[in-house]
Amino acid sequence: MNYPESRYIPAEPTTTRAYGLLAERSDTIFSTDLAYKVDNSPYQMWSKEISSLGKLEKNWDGYGAIPIYQMVIDQSMFVLMSLAGKNVEKITDIYPNSHGTVCFEWQKSNTEKLVLEIGVENYSYFVKFSDKSPILKDGKNLYADFKKIINHLEELFWEQDFQHVC
Repeated sequence: MNYPESRYIPAEPTTTRAYGLLAERSDTIFSTDLAYKVDNSPYQMWSKEISSLGKLEKNWDGYGAIPIYQMVIDQSMFVLMSLAGKNVEKITDIYPNSHGTVCFEWQKSNTEKLVLEIGVENYSYFVKFSDKSPILKDGKNLYADFKKIINHLEELFWEQDFQHVC
């Protein structure tokens, strides 16, 4: 059996912010189909999208929008890195707001969704269920409160995930 040739390619070490601390990490990939799958994963797609938001300049929308600050980009990357794979795959959109925040959106249906908005000094999110009252939360420490957001996200998609298991 012939296997595709595989070469070890060390990726450049990168610096990332996690929990507000700088951490150096070095990733490695192999130059086979795996590398293609990694580069085209939902995580990679959203990571590139978030990084591109950091390049937006003042008035990027033509109506006086402020740029997305690096702290907001870092916190958005923390959210992306902290999500389990299934929750990354369910992201329906990541987009900037004209007041310098970034939103993550998970939409299950027309009547059910969770939107997380990340700012420099605070965050907010709302969850809209089809059979319950909506939940709206504001907070100052995204890192400390992230588990609550994940719990709401899992509750939103619980039925859908349960059906895949059965």
